[in-house]
Amino acid sequence: MGHPAIMKRNTMENAVFWLVILGPTITGIAACIYYGGSKSIAIWTGLFGVVLLLLAAALQWQQVIWKSKKDMPESSVPAPAQAPEPRAYIQVEPGPIKDFDIGCRTSITVKIKNNGPATAYDVTSDVSVGILPYPFSADHPFPDVAQSHQGVATLEPGAEGVGFGQFDEPLTKELIMAVMDGTKLRLYVATTVSYRLASGLKCKKRLLISTGGPDFVAAAKVYKGKGFGNLMWQYTDRYNDVNKECE
Repeated sequence: MGHPAIMKRNTMENAVFWLVILGPTITGIAACIYYGGSKSIAIWTGLFGVVLLLLAAALQWQQVIWKSKKDMPESSVPAPAQAPEPRAYIQVEPGPIKDFDIGCRTSITVKIKNNGPATAYDVTSDVSVGILPYPFSADHPFPDVAQSHQGVATLEPGAEGVGFGQFDEPLTKELIMAVMDGTKLRLYVATTVSYRLASGLKCKKRLLISTGGPDFVAAAKVYKGKGFGNLMWQYTDRYNDVNKECE
């Protein structure tokens, strides 16, 4: 037995061949009947001939469509859309501030958590702690972070890691008073978390937060050397990006 597609094509070609012959023939017979016999029979006969010609035309058009689909190169057929790769969702939260005293190098630990459905690989966290003018101007650049590269090899969905930042120089009384006032200077934490996805896609998450003023003073009053938390941190939205820096 032949291939079904070839048999179908041959059958259609034969049908077109006979329809092209029978259509005009029956139409001619209808003309003879019209002038030599019953006009009503001639009309119906002629209509049948026209139907055969229309059917032949339709089959020929179908053959053209099939041929065009067959000859279409595979590269021109659009590939099915692929679902986007699942992403890790990195969240950074500040921990208690420690050693916020005159002559001390204040430090802070940040918690890094993956709240996304994908695993984050080769995670590194660079954290800086310092004091910057407040409020931040619209064109204020993201602060340089210490290249500490405190690494967490892998963060599965729901897993946590830590990063650590510390002042480069000991605090002075003037800086402490300015942060507690909070109108011109504030304590800030800048964090950059770098990681990659399973596909190799590299991503980066930045975060800039600051604190100071009356809320900071209230938290400092209960400070007993263990680090005071429960601070009102102010997030700088334009630096709080998630998966916007993926290559």
